[in-house]
Amino acid sequence: MKITAIIVQNFRRLLQCRIDISKQTTLFVGANNSGKTSAMDALGKFLAGRSFDFNDITLSNRTAIDEIGSEWAIEECEQPTDLKIWDSIAPKMDIWLEVSRNEMHYVADIIPTLKWRGGSLGVRLALFPKDIEKLFVEYREAYFAARITEKANAENSDTFNLFPKDLCEFLGKRLNMYFSIKAYILDPAYSGIDLPQPTSFELECLTDNPLKGIIKVDMINAQRGFSDPDNAEGEERTRKQLSSQMRSYYDKHLNPEKSPSPEDLKILKATESARKAFDETLAFKFAPAIKELEGLGYPGVTDPKLTIAAKVTTSETLKHESAVQYSLR
Repeated sequence: MKITAIIVQNFRRLLQCRIDISKQTTLFVGANNSGKTSAMDALGKFLAGRSFDFNDITLSNRTAIDEIGSEWAIEECEQPTDLKIWDSIAPKMDIWLEVSRNEMHYVADIIPTLKWRGGSLGVRLALFPKDIEKLFVEYREAYFAARITEKANAENSDTFNLFPKDLCEFLGKRLNMYFSIKAYILDPAYSGIDLPQPTSFELECLTDNPLKGIIKVDMINAQRGFSDPDNAEGEERTRKQLSSQMRSYYDKHLNPEKSPSPEDLKILKATESARKAFDETLAFKFAPAIKELEGLGYPGVTDPKLTIAAKVTTSETLKHESAVQYSLR
């Protein structure tokens, strides 16, 4: 069994993108901002359990989302009962597999018909509303409550739009509360066609990820800025950022405060100068506050004087990502 193709739709800048998978190694090559990172992030979010963000929805589709919200904001609007209106908007990923007959037991959940005896199989993973009726009701409640409050305060010249002013703003803060991955079986007849097929909502899988246990995605953390903000919760301990690894190596082998060498004297001198300058600034700016406290009898007999001092060391500066990035450029 092998993956033959992946089609990504409505995910960031990838409005529609087909990726044919090589038998051995598949590389993404392109200019900056051509969609390479988006494609990798799509794999991580659809197949490796990373959480979605509202910015993952293609920007041009937000107009359609707000149009849905405008319809829902009409008092007499009927409650939706299906997800069809979201089919052309929501982020989706089609995974096409080539499966032999002796591997059928692995893919029993996505076999389209009893006549299927091996060959192409496809499954669509789509970020759809978990419960469209709940989303409809709770958005309307929040939207109308905000408009009523605005109307009551209409005479105040400082009025402003309360949350949510539209459906995009509502989902921008609560996407994962109302949306989740749903899986649908695809028609194998479309496996070699670039144009994605419409979602067959009647062929929804019983599990949100029928490929779990079949496809494994290992992500090497992105090195831009030495951080990967999309790490799934619970996996942070096993995914050490490069910055922390660099800092650990520095502390063990390069820290000039432990065993300074002649070439370290320059940085130690600069650090000491910075500490003194910072102490002088702090003493000047906190002088009124300290004087007032001392006038009230603080800190007391056992500690008769208040002092404020900065803790500036070379090792402390490396606890910040910006310091590590700067030092390595």
